[in-house]
Amino acid sequence: MKNIASFLIITFLFCACTTPNYLSSPKDFKYHVKGLFLEFKLDKKTKIIGEIIEVNSDYVIILPVDSHIGIQTIFKDRIEKADVIVSLTSDNPKKINTWAGLMPILSLGHGYWGVFTLPINLAVAVPMSNASMKGTYAIKYPDNISWDDMSKFARFPQGIPRNIKLESIR
Repeated sequence: MKNIASFLIITFLFCACTTPNYLSSPKDFKYHVKGLFLEFKLDKKTKIIGEIIEVNSDYVIILPVDSHIGIQTIFKDRIEKADVIVSLTSDNPKKINTWAGLMPILSLGHGYWGVFTLPINLAVAVPMSNASMKGTYAIKYPDNISWDDMSKFARFPQGIPRNIKLESIR
């Protein structure tokens, strides 16, 4: 019985360790041509999400997700707070929610210790499930990143080359 339990524990540990599919691998970074997304509010009502095309000391050029708007230049002083969206929290939130739902049930197999492990499992499972539903991992501007550092997340970190017209960027 101990051998079976040890085998199952080791198997579960190795199966739980996976690499996220939503991130590029280091060998693919040189082929990744798009910028990250910036999410911010211009006023209390207008929320804009768009790909960062260029960032310089005075403004940011973004390509909004809404294709009918077109490329926009937003001046730095109009953006008080923003989020640079790095990635989704998970490539499979349903899988995370399934495991989060099953974790508390595993406490039944702990016998008397289940009285202690059930609250611990619930304390881990509920926040994990909630985090997977939010859907994004973001860096907050100006709290976690400076304006100058945002340029490294742009499609053109050193500025748009002269031979590229803004209208041709898609």
